[in-house]
Amino acid sequence: MLKKTRLITIVVICSALMFLAIGSHAIQNVQGWMTNPTAKATQMLLVTAKDWTSTVGTLQRFERATPSKSWNKVGDKIDVNLGENGMGWGVGLHGTSLTPGPRVLEGSKMTPVGVFAITQAFGKESGVELGVKLAYKQITETVFCPDDMKSKFYNSLVDTKDTQKDWNSAEDMSEYMNAGFYTYGLIVNHNYDKPIAGRGSCFFLHASLGAVPTAGCTSFTPNLVKEVIIWLDPQKNPVLVQLTESVYAQFKGRWQLPKIEVSAPLLTVSKNGSVKVGGSVAKLN
Repeated sequence: MLKKTRLITIVVICSALMFLAIGSHAIQNVQGWMTNPTAKATQMLLVTAKDWTSTVGTLQRFERATPSKSWNKVGDKIDVNLGENGMGWGVGLHGTSLTPGPRVLEGSKMTPVGVFAITQAFGKESGVELGVKLAYKQITETVFCPDDMKSKFYNSLVDTKDTQKDWNSAEDMSEYMNAGFYTYGLIVNHNYDKPIAGRGSCFFLHASLGAVPTAGCTSFTPNLVKEVIIWLDPQKNPVLVQLTESVYAQFKGRWQLPKIEVSAPLLTVSKNGSVKVGGSVAKLN
């Protein structure tokens, strides 16, 4: 009886520790914990940064033959610029916030953390000229990305040649292209398919003009952005995975992420759903 009581006490303590470590956001988004948002992908752009306040990070390309195979590196690691206010949980294939930490909101100037589909590229040249396999939008003076939360086109690329304007504010894509930022870019499908007003809009991977933080996008050397755009193949279900080192450590097993070196985590989540907090182990499912 005493042993049974001790066992129950240990389970209760482990459960309490797990809740504190995971936080209420994770409990509210159980599906994001229990599924693998990279399961169908055979191409990945993995961006990692030290912590939530980081304004710089690294990007590494990976590819695998099939979803059941191991990931292999493609090319060299790339230094990237992140949002001037660091990083925050975004809305994507992973769901929403899965751990304690900031959230991306409209105007927060944070880079979204999570797993995001990559389905469309854009730039100054035509897709044919570039040899792009993804859906592609050539930027002209009539292309905008509305950040007006009341617009039905909120967080999407639109062309005023065939769209009636209903917004009061939007990113002028040609202005940023002429400045050198949007010469080449990829749309990050954050808050994208069914946008939630206020959860952030118009996030891209785009060209940089040096080591300068962004308004929330991920930027790097123009020729490397171009190389990545040409490399991506929609048949391989490419995903962008952007994580702090601690979030990477928590989800690397469950999401079948490539192995990289990070700091030791306080919390780890294995493929079978067990959560380890220090030396204690508890089950999520």
